[in-house]
Amino acid sequence: MFIHRLPPNVQVVLTAVPTTDVEELAQSAHELVTSSGIMTAVVDGNASFQSIEKQQLRQEKVLRAAAGNYVTIVGALRHEQIEPVTSSIDLAAQTFHRFINEVTCGVDFCFAYVDDTLVVRRNSSEHDDLLEQLCRRLRKYGVKLNPAKRIFNIAAATRELADLWPEEAVKERTVQYWFKRFRSGDSGIEERRGGVNRSSLDNEVLKEAVEAQPSTTTRKLAEELGVSRATIGRHLKRIGKVKKLAKWIPHELSDAQKMARYDICSGLPLRNENDPFLKRIVTCDEKWCLYDNRKRTAVWLDKQARPETFPKPDPHAKKVMLSVWWCSNGVIHYNFTKPGESITADAYCRELEAALKKLSEMWPSLAYRKRPTLLHDNARPHVSLKTRQKLNELGVEVLPHPAYSPDLSPTDYHVFRALDAFLHQKVFTQQRDLENDIAGFFESRTREFYRIGINSLPERWRRCVLSNGEYFIE
Repeated sequence: MFIHRLPPNVQVVLTAVPTTDVEELAQSAHELVTSSGIMTAVVDGNASFQSIEKQQLRQEKVLRAAAGNYVTIVGALRHEQIEPVTSSIDLAAQTFHRFINEVTCGVDFCFAYVDDTLVVRRNSSEHDDLLEQLCRRLRKYGVKLNPAKRIFNIAAATRELADLWPEEAVKERTVQYWFKRFRSGDSGIEERRGGVNRSSLDNEVLKEAVEAQPSTTTRKLAEELGVSRATIGRHLKRIGKVKKLAKWIPHELSDAQKMARYDICSGLPLRNENDPFLKRIVTCDEKWCLYDNRKRTAVWLDKQARPETFPKPDPHAKKVMLSVWWCSNGVIHYNFTKPGESITADAYCRELEAALKKLSEMWPSLAYRKRPTLLHDNARPHVSLKTRQKLNELGVEVLPHPAYSPDLSPTDYHVFRALDAFLHQKVFTQQRDLENDIAGFFESRTREFYRIGINSLPERWRRCVLSNGEYFIE
């Protein structure tokens, strides 16, 4: 196989044998190398070489030299990429370049020889004489071409390469780039790495422009710096810049709220070390559960196919309020509000009493001997005077919890997140069906599921402290 002036991820093979008889050399090397299915361009290297085995860096394929005094050089006309086994390899590479210069002298169109097929730039009568001249030159070096089998356009050339090497085929736009480049008179490839022009764009200038306006686009950067968008994209990757969408947070925290988060999360780990309380935690929260849990998603379609329609979310969609109480052993109690009802201080106190009663039945040691420690958020019914009086009456300790901190509430970051995934894309017409499905969710969770939710609290406290009270990225 002989290939010249094509993208570097196309394989180039040179075999150099120490002999002055080019015809004999061509015949013997052809028989030797084509036994493994590889066509070869042969050049007099004027040196002696040992059999070697080399790995092609780009495709990571191994070509084995079968036997005898010859060497196989693999690369995109970049012999410096191949670690030499003797100093003679450099001489062989120089000879190869002299061979390339001789056979292509005066040929103003790019070409590639693939097996017995010659790939040229375009079908034009003005190139016929040059083509015949080229064939005569190549035959002198033992390279046999079939001028009748010629490919003259980019798309056909790309398909031909894809048929021969389906795993290594270049993209059509890559072939277009090289055809355009050679047509303009630039026939050099030694100064290119990866088939890409070296850009004059200064990475420091680009970095300053991006950091001065992080929300800018590649189109604006290309206009400002006078380069293409593709060049901007390559250099952004080199300087380690990627575009990320801002992450939603539950609330814009004030400095006082950040300080409260920091202080609470700094003290709780020390308290847990002195008096472990994770197994005593009873936590609770409320959540609206929708009847219709469908979400619009992208699907693969034919280019001309019309996508399916999807209704906009109804701001007044049917939903029901779920209240759940649980600990590291499992769910203690859950309840659904009736239509038209809301969670008030009175309702919350009733739920609290019901949960503690069930706790005494399910795990009496936690209810009476260890005494539960309640972890709930700062919703108004939870911190009302009536609720605080009820907690004091029942002898329930409340664990400190900072305001606007669902990332520190096991019910929010663990149970409700799993419940959302469980209900995803489900639609219910009756509240009874929705309640039964949620009941099935709780029944399907193992004890280990709930333990993980509670036991992850210390790590979340630590991350909150490291972020100085800010919401940490999950």
